[in-house]
Amino acid sequence: MRIIYFVTNYPSYSETFIAEEIKQIQSIGHTPIICNFTFESNNQSKLDHRVINNSKNVFKLLRAILINLVNGNSLLFNASFFTAVVSCVYKKPKFIFKYIFMLLSVDYILSKVKVEKIDLAVNHFLFKSTLASTFICAQLDLPFYLRLHTKRHLYSEKVLISVLNSANKISAIARDVSNFYKTKIDKTKDIGVIRQSVDISFLTQVESKPSDNELFTIIAIGRLIEKKGFNQLVEAFDMLGKPLQERSCVKIYGDGSCLKSLKTDIVQRGLDSRIQLMGKKEYKPLMSELANADLLVVPSVELEDDIDGIPTVIIEAMVLKTTVLAYDTGSISEVVLPYKTGFLVPANDVSQLTEQMSNLILNTAKLHSVIEEAHDQALVKYKHTLANELTLGTD
Repeated sequence: MRIIYFVTNYPSYSETFIAEEIKQIQSIGHTPIICNFTFESNNQSKLDHRVINNSKNVFKLLRAILINLVNGNSLLFNASFFTAVVSCVYKKPKFIFKYIFMLLSVDYILSKVKVEKIDLAVNHFLFKSTLASTFICAQLDLPFYLRLHTKRHLYSEKVLISVLNSANKISAIARDVSNFYKTKIDKTKDIGVIRQSVDISFLTQVESKPSDNELFTIIAIGRLIEKKGFNQLVEAFDMLGKPLQERSCVKIYGDGSCLKSLKTDIVQRGLDSRIQLMGKKEYKPLMSELANADLLVVPSVELEDDIDGIPTVIIEAMVLKTTVLAYDTGSISEVVLPYKTGFLVPANDVSQLTEQMSNLILNTAKLHSVIEEAHDQALVKYKHTLANELTLGTD
């Protein structure tokens, strides 16, 4: 099958699990094509699959609108699409300029997709690109597979229900996400649970190496953005006190809009010798760093517009046998079972995060008590992937 993925800022924004999912469907013989609603970037040159990018050229956008208008299939002048966009802008006015550009470029994207002879479309999340691609698929009579990650979306209730019921098939990465959206779909439809894709075969071959460093190593991985809560990790480590700080270190991997504020906070607290901002690192060496760490901390917080579902790094840590300590946000509690597969503390409770970090630094037996169960559970829960599902569907 020729499968098109509708995404934005590809591959910079696209999460690790989407890249892995694309790799998996490619490995079983399908042809993935990426439809990127944003623009061409230098890091696309290393990819081994086709990417359709949006255009900044106003004349190209206007030409596509004119051609589609003449042919009677312009989405810019589609009343249902235009009304859906307006209702979404009304709900989230701060995205108005992005929606305006989407309106102006949707015909260009439509014309690009039309010539690709696609068999199936896949879309993750409920973002602006999902809305546009729903109408593109309807225009092209293209089957549409929707993947849900969190209970956060950008749509009005009417648009949400319409998008969900437009999908030919829907799956969620977590049970609570599935249950949330089931109330909004037609009774003839169902939302199964298929976890996000993780490269199990690679991760099970990564070996941890004994380090000369005797410090207890705490690691955190993710984009440096507000919802990841890394500022709360810094605060929690500060509250440990010097005796425990002197026998520990924190390494935070990633980059993003919060880099400057994090760096300032670390310096102002006098922790720059204990907390390192490591920047972005290639996936394979990053997994080696994760395997060598004593503890992964995931301090994700809940925002009005955004929240993590189940951060993929949690599953990667479990497969690598690195203990996980996380805030109880999103769907994390479905995989991090307290004192069985990891450790949970209430969301935004910095003092509890500090206390649990302290306990794990001081109690090696407790730290290691969850590793084997977490490893086994991850292998079971993440065995079935979207690639498996598509294979079964073609039998």
